[in-house]
Amino acid sequence: MSSPRSRSLRNTTGRNHTSTKQRRPRKSVDESARMCESLERRTMLCGASWDVAEPGPVIEERPDLVGKPIDKSRIGVDPANIIWVNRGAASDNFNARFGTLAPTARAVVDAVIDYYELMIGSFNYNTAGATYSLTLSMGGGGFGASASLNTQLGSKPKSGTITMGSGNGSADPNDDNGWFIDPSPYDNSEFMGAINNAFAGDAQAGSPALNKGDFFSVVAAEMTHCMGLFGAASTFWSARAGPTLKRMKSLGLISLAG
Repeated sequence: MSSPRSRSLRNTTGRNHTSTKQRRPRKSVDESARMCESLERRTMLCGASWDVAEPGPVIEERPDLVGKPIDKSRIGVDPANIIWVNRGAASDNFNARFGTLAPTARAVVDAVIDYYELMIGSFNYNTAGATYSLTLSMGGGGFGASASLNTQLGSKPKSGTITMGSGNGSADPNDDNGWFIDPSPYDNSEFMGAINNAFAGDAQAGSPALNKGDFFSVVAAEMTHCMGLFGAASTFWSARAGPTLKRMKSLGLISLAG
């Protein structure tokens, strides 16, 4: 059977990091290279029902900045800094769910945060030193997840919350609970099987990720909602991501809407 587990492909050239988070020094972002625009209403291309995200009320911290032009003097001054505010606290529930695997699982989230910071470059907040606050915790059973955008600053995302499903509820206190907890989240060596589309590849035979839910992929998907992108299931998405999603469905990891 072809692997039902896929991960978005990433550049792995020269990157084989350990699971311990390694923050890289970042330079200011060139004004002509990156600008973070005010949030718009967009449709998130996501059709899997494990992804629960509804654009609820979002608190604007600086309504006086809404609709005003970007302060060009602030562009690129502060590199994007996403802070996992409850990391390592009892409220993240990683110790309770993963036991001795908790540090490795947290390192997977750290890697997702690193990639988002590199991708965003700078939020270009009008307030000096402003950072993004992420609250991420393990929640109820299953391989689902939910996410929300909580606050914004001058129409730019400022804080959000992710609740991850706790997996299959294994009785082993140090188990991965059916999740693939990648010990090397900065590379894709476990996903060198069939390429489903331009963005996702299957776990190959013998891979430790085979037939498991990829913790990295779900965290990365939920982060898009924390950045302000929301949407409902659509046939447009299902038609193009079908090979990947159907492989996941065939194992019972997710159910597809429609």
